[in-house]
This record gives sequence, structure tokens and C-alpha cells, in this order.
Amino acid sequence: RLERAEDAAGAAGAESLARLGDPRILDLIRRRNHIPVEDRNPRVWLALSILRGAEAAAILREAFERFPSHGRGDIASILARSLMVADPGLGVSLVVERWARETMDTLADPLLHGLLLLCGFPEGADALRDAMEHNQEPPDVSLPEEVLDGLADLLPFGPVRDIRKSCRKGKWGRAMEGLLALAAPQASRAPDNSEAALSLLLIRALAERGEAIHRVEEKLRDAVGLLLLALDQIAGAVRMAGLTLPETLDGQLRWLLSDAALPHPEAQAAVVDRLVAAAPTESWERLCVETLERRAAQAPMAASLLGAWQSEGAIPSLVGALGAGEDPELPAAAEEALVNVGEPAMDAVLQALASAEDPRVLEGCLDVCVRLPSRRAVAAIGRRFEDLFILVPEALLHSVDRIGARDFVEPLRAEVREGELQAEDTFVFLCDLHGVADPRLSAIRQRQRREASRAAESGQDLSPVPEEHIDLALQCNGCRRTYTYPVQAVYVDPDPPKDDRIEPFIKDRIRCKGCGREDDYAVTPTAQLALMARLLMLTARMEKEGPEAAHEGPLYLMRLGLTDGRRLNPREARRDYEARLATHTDDPALHIGYGNILRFLEETERAEAAYRRALVLEPQAIEAHASLGQLAEARGDLAAAESHYRQGLALCRSARYYQVKDRRAFAGTLEEALEGVQGALAARLPDPTPARAQLEAVVAQDLGVAKVGRNDSCPCGSGKKYKKCCLLKQPAAPVASRPSGPESRLRERLDSFLERTLPRTEIHRAMREYFGERMDLDERTLEFHPETVEAEWPAFLDWLLYDFRLSGGQTPLAKFLADRGHSLPADERAILEEWQDSVIGLLEVADLDPGKSLTLRDVFTGETFQVREVRGSLSAARWDLLSNRIIRVRGERQLAGAGILFRPSDREGLVEHVTARYEAFRREHPDASWRDFFRAQPLIFRGYAEQLAHDFRPPALHTAEGHPVVLGKLRYAVRDHGRLLAALSAAPDFEDTTQPDDPAGTRQFAWLRTGPAERYVTEAPRPADGMMLTSQRIEGSGKPGPSGLASLTLTRDQMTVEALSAQRLAWAKGRLNELAGDALSLRADIVEDVWRKVEASARSGRLEKPPSEIPPAVQARLLGQTLHRHFKAWLDEGIPALEGRTPRAAAQDLSLRPKVVQLLREIENHQDRDRQQGQVWYDIAWLWQELGISRRET
Repeated sequence: RLERAEDAAGAAGAESLARLGDPRILDLIRRRNHIPVEDRNPRVWLALSILRGAEAAAILREAFERFPSHGRGDIASILARSLMVADPGLGVSLVVERWARETMDTLADPLLHGLLLLCGFPEGADALRDAMEHNQEPPDVSLPEEVLDGLADLLPFGPVRDIRKSCRKGKWGRAMEGLLALAAPQASRAPDNSEAALSLLLIRALAERGEAIHRVEEKLRDAVGLLLLALDQIAGAVRMAGLTLPETLDGQLRWLLSDAALPHPEAQAAVVDRLVAAAPTESWERLCVETLERRAAQAPMAASLLGAWQSEGAIPSLVGALGAGEDPELPAAAEEALVNVGEPAMDAVLQALASAEDPRVLEGCLDVCVRLPSRRAVAAIGRRFEDLFILVPEALLHSVDRIGARDFVEPLRAEVREGELQAEDTFVFLCDLHGVADPRLSAIRQRQRREASRAAESGQDLSPVPEEHIDLALQCNGCRRTYTYPVQAVYVDPDPPKDDRIEPFIKDRIRCKGCGREDDYAVTPTAQLALMARLLMLTARMEKEGPEAAHEGPLYLMRLGLTDGRRLNPREARRDYEARLATHTDDPALHIGYGNILRFLEETERAEAAYRRALVLEPQAIEAHASLGQLAEARGDLAAAESHYRQGLALCRSARYYQVKDRRAFAGTLEEALEGVQGALAARLPDPTPARAQLEAVVAQDLGVAKVGRNDSCPCGSGKKYKKCCLLKQPAAPVASRPSGPESRLRERLDSFLERTLPRTEIHRAMREYFGERMDLDERTLEFHPETVEAEWPAFLDWLLYDFRLSGGQTPLAKFLADRGHSLPADERAILEEWQDSVIGLLEVADLDPGKSLTLRDVFTGETFQVREVRGSLSAARWDLLSNRIIRVRGERQLAGAGILFRPSDREGLVEHVTARYEAFRREHPDASWRDFFRAQPLIFRGYAEQLAHDFRPPALHTAEGHPVVLGKLRYAVRDHGRLLAALSAAPDFEDTTQPDDPAGTRQFAWLRTGPAERYVTEAPRPADGMMLTSQRIEGSGKPGPSGLASLTLTRDQMTVEALSAQRLAWAKGRLNELAGDALSLRADIVEDVWRKVEASARSGRLEKPPSEIPPAVQARLLGQTLHRHFKAWLDEGIPALEGRTPRAAAQDLSLRPKVVQLLREIENHQDRDRQQGQVWYDIAWLWQELGISRRET
């Protein structure tokens, strides 16, 4: 079997062969040396330690030296222990040397565990560190105090006192030096026995590696612990050598079974060896049985002697001791004794197995059956298989796995349920062992592979990530079977009862895997331990991350009980309330408490009914309003939630409270809830088909107004084809909608007139006037900018038709009317006559109905009107400024031409510019109207737009600390991934932001401005102009958390750090050097100008915003709450644009009120632009109302 595969069965075969002393396993194990050490079954290393010998030791040494630093710690620990057993002299030295230089705790701690086992300390590395702590809860004392007290009679007082002081102050280096100085004289006094020899080897190895150990403070503390334990073992051997025992064996037996022997474990072992070697007398056996039945302190020793003597008369007493609960050592000693008695003990053991109900007795009997396997033991287990599966499932499965009889396949098949890992593992093993086929095996193996993969990943990750459930073993009260269930929500009381037993409330509905019974179970001791471990982890996280960690689940802290102090879980509390309401139907307090319980149990309809009944009985019950608001908010009825929150706050001092203690805090929470709902109400989800997408669809159907074929001659007269001259690429549609009917026919006639009839010299002159020097009259070529051609050419054609003056003084439109008007149909001529009086203007978008119409206001005349407009209403946003012309078609206004779009921020400068030019024009033409002015200067808006483009400078960007924004990046090579990851995970200013869909092996962190980070941050004066860029974590409540300083991406061998200023990069370098030291090596420090990066991305087409992974509804809620809180504060903040006044105060000042209006325009335009782009947006209608400004004032 071992030759076939080194799997679980093969490795068990290796261990058995080693116990038989069969040297063939050496060749079989060496033959697989090409397999990575960490991938081999660890039981082969145990087999080699059993076989011993130079060759076995050589294989172990080679494997240990090849073991990688990233390997699994449990395998490393087994390998280290095996090597130290096989070759103590070399093995102890190699393990100490590897432990001293190992920087990753995932490997160093398991190696330390192996060394601790040499010293008789099996609890492990963490337990050692806890024991080394000076401040222990009485009656416990620290390990240094305990050991040094025990050594006081053997060592000089002065050095012991100094070592004690050093340990108390945490000066571990000094303590280590003192202990090594004391070790030499003790070693000379120790007898030559195995325990003392191993301790001496350990002390020698620690002394040799002292320099490496001194480099790491934690290693120093651990080394001091090892030295103390080793010295304690040596001291025991020294005391043994000086102890005087009774001369006779009778006397030594009586001494051994008395309390006097307890302080001398080494002497006990020596006496036992003598007594076992001698033939026992009847009085000796009787004395041991009496000691065993009295459950004396030395009862385990008595049981061990009876087993060594194979005393058949003691069998009933030994079986009875299997259930002894007072001393945990006694059942184990009794079990060992029964095994030593052998086959004569099996009748009593199997009889107890058939009839006992005590789980401790059954577990002991099963262990004896495992160690003394026989057909009748298998039959006895099979006869009571179902009962054993109910009473001691883990012990039964262990026994079935170790005995491996085919008889167990069928009864186990009846009990296996999906997700029961131990049962599934045992079932697969039995089926594989005996070649049994079962349809469930494939699915079980898939689950095993997933679990193994998950365990391997978590073994490489030092940072505990909160899981979505807890696996809890629950025993059904019906069928009494115990199964494991993944629990999503379990609540424990932060103030446990006096017996410290956790009494959890499991919110999940638990349906028994065996009988199907619901929510009728007991929490097993195993589940209690799992909950206690999770509670300790949660407490540690709360200390680091704050109380918010307690809200993430699946373990929650909650006081389980009623206001009267009774401890009841929610389901018990519901029954209690129902009983009291049956006799007190008109008590509003009971209805509110009942509603709270129902709400927690997610029976929302009944909870709402209870709250409404409370309000009928007491309209001032503020808690009922608050709870109804929360229920409405949870189901998405924000309007109802706002109403209830408002009603609750309106009650003020007249409110009645029933369960609330801190009324001020409750009112504050209610105000926050109202703000959150108002923000969510103001947030708007994207339209199903955003305006931008609708516009693209319209444009795709109707491209351009110039009916020029791609292969036709260009209308500019260059002689080139249109596609190689003025087209360059397909022009986009103009803002105006495409007409139909007589208007369409008229458009075609005008297009043909411009293309075929208008003299080329006139077109060239027009192009020179419109495009300036970009039109070369000599070469008859026009320079187009690819990024503006889509807008420029249609705009030129519109200006050419309506505004350009031909040599005769007419516009092309007027000339067409004069030359061909008489031949036009009446309806077309009527339209043409309306068009000829149109002029350009500046129109403000006061309102819009996307895809249908625009409400426009002439900025200079104040006239407001509505136009039917599809594309314009899809491309514009509220408060945009359009330099279009308005034409009439059969009396109806329409938007015409491809005008220029200005933002609200351009409004003040643009209006001042145009007004100044108009006033200058009127000085020469006193009677001129705005129409006259725009007819005379139709390019005024184009000229202003060109000047804006020429003068544009990107805004100065700065961080929240006042430093210039750059795109900064650090690239590090990772030297010690484990140490770096552990440091980042433990640091309070780094937050793990890794997402489940991030690439495997990648971890993301945010460096936050909190705690240690504050030491590095330096503020600079914030610029008066420009924009501040900042990022903040939004807490679950919607409140902003600490701001972000940098983001980190960590893989196995490299890490990148990104920040928005050179200063932040420098701070990050300093903080990482403090945190991780030589675990990192800086490879690159890159800084890029942000605007150059944007321009490069725009040229390459990489500026498209990726779709957000956050659902729109969640985005809307976060945006609404954040912006609502921002704008509520904004109302009462001094604003530089308002001369330092608050918007609320400026709205009451006639001179500043227009500036407030302008700010509202800009805010609303920005949000409307988000709407147009298909993003979540925020409606500021409430801001206008809050400031008492009507949109008509604009």
C-alpha cells in the first residue's frame, strides 16, 4: 500500500512498518524525494522517527533543510519533532538554528511548538507567550515566577532575583544572559538521563544562536521561556538524585500512592519502573484498587500500575474510572490500563459499550476498541451504531476511521449528511479502503478538494478575514443527533451569566439534517468552544477597528433580555409578550416591546401592526414613530419613513418614552435617520435609457444637415473630394432636430443652393471670415482640428446661410428668397419668410423634458418659451447656455443651428462681455435692439468661446493637506511577504480593502489618516483657488470616516503604493520603513503630472469611466446621504464667492442674492449632467426652497 501511494492509507502503512522495524520503508520514502517536502504526508516523517537509525535521520535532516519558509506550519512542526527524536544531538541544533533565523511566524511558531514539546510544554507558542506575561489573573502566576520559585532551593538568590526583575520589566536579553550563566553549574549536577540530556542539548543550542535570537525581541522572550522550562526539567533530575525513598517496595508503593510523591515526578517514574519489574502481590493490587476507587490524587498512577501488572481483578474498577470527571488524567490512565490488560478486559468494556449512556465512558470504551480491535468489538459497535452516533459522534467516527472495518460502511452511509466533514471524510476512506461504490462519493470529493484549497489559502494568509458564517455543532432535541450547520447570524450577550457559559441566540432557521425538526436543538460544547473563539477574535478586532467591527457578523453582540432584567432569548421573549398582551391589551409599552421582538425576528408585518396599535393607544409614542420609519425605510418607502421621522421629532418634549433611556441620544439618532432618508429621497437613480444613449440612437438615424456625398466635390471649392477635405470623419448631428414635410424639402433646396449656385469666391470669402487664417485663400485649403470638426462644419453652414453677407449685402437665405421665392410652394415660402428674420441669441435652459422639449429663457430679453426639441433636450442640461437661433415653422418656435454650449460658470463673464459690446454698438446706433446687435455681430459668441479656449488653464489641484496633486507611485520588491502582511494587517492606520473578486494572492490596503499616520502628515496653506481632491471612507451609517492618504496593492513578490502628492509618497516611505523595515526594498519612485496624464489618456481613448461595481440603488443612497449632509452644512458655511457670508445669510442680502442663485445654477447643472450621462444624481430642489429662492428669479 505504501508503494502504491503516499496518501493517508499509505502513510499509515509506513508508520505500521516502522513499528515492526521493517527497513524497506527507507527506500520507499527516499524514492519519492522529488516530491516537494511540504506536499508529502507528515506521517512518513513520524514513521522515520520511530524506525530511527542513521539513514532515517539523514532523510529527515535533508527534508528539514529543504522545507520552504512558506510551507504549512503543522507539517514543519511534525518534521522538526521527528528529526529531534531520530537524532537528538544534531536535530535540536538544526531546529533551534532554523527557528532563530525564521522571520515568518507561520513557520517560526510551529518550530517553537516542537521545541516546547521537548520541555514538557505541549500548549504551543501562544500559550507560552501568555504564560510569560507578568500581570496574571490570581491565582495564576507567570511562568518566570513559577519556575524561579521552584529553582530557589537550587540556585543562588542574587542571580535568581536579577533574572526575576528582568522578566518583570520585559528585559529579555538580560534575562537570557542570566539563565545561560546559571545553566552550566546545574548541568554538572544533573544525572545522565534522557530528559536532562535533551534539556542540556536545547540550552547549548540556544547559547550558540544567541546572537541571532537577540535581533528580535519576540524571539528573546520565547528563548527565555525555553530556557526556564529546560532548567526546570534539569532541576527535577537534580532533586531526584537527592531524594531519599523507603527501602522496601511496599514502602515505596505507599509513598508513590500518597500526596508526598506529587512534587517528585522523576522519582515517581523511577519507583514505577521498580514496581513493574517486580511481581505484584495481592496487597499491592488491593492498595491500588482502593486508591483508584477513592479517586485519590494518585488514582491515575494506581490505574497505570494495575495496567502494567495486567490485573484482571481490577477490570471493573478500571471500567468505572472511564467516566471519572473530577480528574481528566484518570480516564486516560484507566483506558491505557485496560489496553495493557488486553483481551481479558474486552468483555467488561463491550458490556459497558452496549449499556452505558455516559459519553465519557463510551468514548473510553471506543478508544479501547480501537487499540484492541477484534471482530466482536466491530460487531458491538455496529449493534449500537445509531446510539453512538447520537451520543459520541466524534469518538465514533474516529474509531470507525482507525478500525476501518467494512461492516461500518452501511451504518455510516445511513448517517452521513452533506457538509458533515468528519463523517464524509471517514465514509470516503472506508469506501476507498474496501472498493465500495457510492453515488455520493463524487460530490463529497469535490467538497473535500474545495475545503483543502481554502485551508491552503488561509494557511498562507496571516490576516483573518471575517467569514460570512460560523459552523456550529447543534444537537437536535428530537432525534438527538448532532450535525454541523453554517450559521449566518448568532447573537451573544456581552454580559455573560456568572458561569461564563455562552447562551447564544441563533437567528437562522435550523432544520435538523436527520429528522427535519425546526429550531429545536441544544448548543453542544463544541459549538460553545467555537463561539468562545469567535468572541475572542471579535473582541480583538473591536480593540483595533472600533465598535463597528461588531456589526459585520456573523457573530453579533446584543443584550439578550427584557427591560425588567430577565434574560430571555428573542423567541422566548415573544412568547412572554404574547402572554402578557393577552391580559393587558391596551398597554402601549407592551405593544412597542412586542413589535421590537417581532422586528428582530423579521416578522415585519406583525411588528408594524404592533407599532400602529401602540400609536392608537398613545399618539405621543415616539418610539413607535421611529420604528415605523425604520420599517418603511427597510422596504424602500422613503416618503413614509420621512413622514414618521418628522412626526417623531415634532413631538419634542411631549413625546412619551417606554424603552429608551438616553432620550437625547435617541433624538440625535432620529435626526440622523431623517437626514439619511431626505438624502436618499433627493438622490435619483439613472434613467433606464440615459439621455446620452438616446441621443446616440437619434444621431445614428440622422447624420448631419449638409447633403454632400462622401465622394462628391467638397463645397469649400478646393476641388478635392468631401471625404478628403472638410469631412475628415463623419460629422455629428447638430443640436436641432431634423424637420420633416415642407420644412425638409426647403432644407434640401437650401443645401443645393449653397452647394451648386453660390459662387465659390463667396464661399471662400465666408470661410476666411469664419475660420480666419485657418482658411488659405491662395491654396484654397482649410485646416480642420479633428476633435472639433464635428461641431465646426455644421455651425459654419448655419452661419453662412443666415448671417453671412454676400457682396450684394444680402444673406444667402435672403438671396434665395429673392431669386427663387416666387417659384416655391406657398407653404415653403411662408416658412422661408419666417426664417429670414431669425438671429442668434443666448438661451438659458430653464427646464427640460428629455427627448421632448426645452424651456428656454433669453438671457438678454428675459423672454421665456418652450420649444419642441428631441436632440437638444437630450444633449443639454439644466442651466446650460446655448448660442442658438430660434426659428419659427408655421408659427411654432424651433431651435435651429449648431450653436455653442456654455456652462453656467461661464455666465457672468459672457454676459458682461456681450453687454459691453452691445453698449458700444448702441453708442453708434442708439435705437438698436438686441436683435439688431446680434444681426450685426453674429460671431460674437464664437469669438468669446475661442478666447475661453485660448485662455483656459486646468484648475490647480491640491490635496486636503494643501499640497499640489501629482500621480505618485512607489514600487517595492517584497522580501518577506508574511512579515509585511502581518504588519499591515495589525497596523491601526491600514485598512484591508481586498475584495472577493480581486486576483488570487493579491491584497489591497488603504492607508488612512488616523493613529500613527498623523505623525507623518504636515499641513500646508490651502490655495485660495483651484480644487481639492480627497477620498474618504463612508461608514455604514453614511458618515464620512478618516481620509485616505495612499492605496497599496500587495502580491507575493511586489507591492505598489499610489498617492496623490509627492509629500504623501514621502510619508508612505517613512511609515512603511517603520512598519516593515527590511521586509521591503524600494525599486522605483514615480511622479507624473496629472493633467499630462489626462491628456494622454484622452488621446488614447482611455478616459471612458468603467462601470461601477456598486449597485445603483446603493450608490444612490450613499450619494444622497453624503451630499445631503454636505449641503446642509454648506448652507451655514462662509463661502468666498459670497464675500465670506453663508448662503443662508447671502440669500437675504439683495446684493449677494444673485450670486447665491448662480451657485445654485452651477450645482444643479453639475447634477443634471450626471443624469444625462446615466449616472446617479442628486436633486437640489430642496435647497432652492430652503433658501427661499424661486427658479423664476433666475
